[in-house]
Amino acid sequence: MKLFYPSIMLTVATVVFIGCKGDANKTTINYDYDVKPIFEMNCLECHGENGMANLNLSTYDDLMKGDSDNGPVVIPYDAENSLLYQKVSREDPPIGSRMPYGRNPLPSSQIRIIEEWILQGAKK
Repeated sequence: MKLFYPSIMLTVATVVFIGCKGDANKTTINYDYDVKPIFEMNCLECHGENGMANLNLSTYDDLMKGDSDNGPVVIPYDAENSLLYQKVSREDPPIGSRMPYGRNPLPSSQIRIIEEWILQGAKK
């Protein structure tokens, strides 16, 4: 029941984001409000402070250090070549398995938020 309220809020934010995505006034994706909650709900169990694959997604600075076992995970302005985006958006990413591992894929709306955030420069 604890995750129910944040899930509803994330869903509402996602619907608002998707509704605005086609507008001339593109919505700026905010790391703290849009991206971090996706990580908190789906990734931190494995990629927290002692993250698997040497990847810690618990803070923006840790994410952007890019010191996972496989190198940088985010390349600002380049979602297609960012390992983070590849791992959540592809059934068969170039390295390892789709994430979150052993769970349902992220909803396409959350994948689009991550993609757009990277395309906008992956800013905090």
